[in-house]
Amino acid sequence: KQEIQNYAFAKNSLTEKNSKLSDDLNQALYEIKQLQLSDANSKKELNAISTENEELKRENKELTTVKYKQEKSITELEVKLGAAQEQLINKESITGNHANLIDNLKSSKIEL
Repeated sequence: KQEIQNYAFAKNSLTEKNSKLSDDLNQALYEIKQLQLSDANSKKELNAISTENEELKRENKELTTVKYKQEKSITELEVKLGAAQEQLINKESITGNHANLIDNLKSSKIEL
């Protein structure tokens, strides 16, 4: 009879341990699924960030191109402005020379 009681006690003890291990296993499986979901969400976020980064790179390249074209246009306009200023100076010089010639003719009283 003692042997049967010992066997029953051992069986109950093993059943409790088995139940506890089963609960632990279920908890571990739940945590693994949660980690998998978290990993999937992290991958989605990473893909979204990567896509946004590529878009920003493209936009930056476009803006750099626009900036280069604007700088080239400014340089061309500065060159044209310099040439126009030089023409204006030459025109003023010629106008001044004409005025001097007219004054000289008046003062020398040359009659035609």
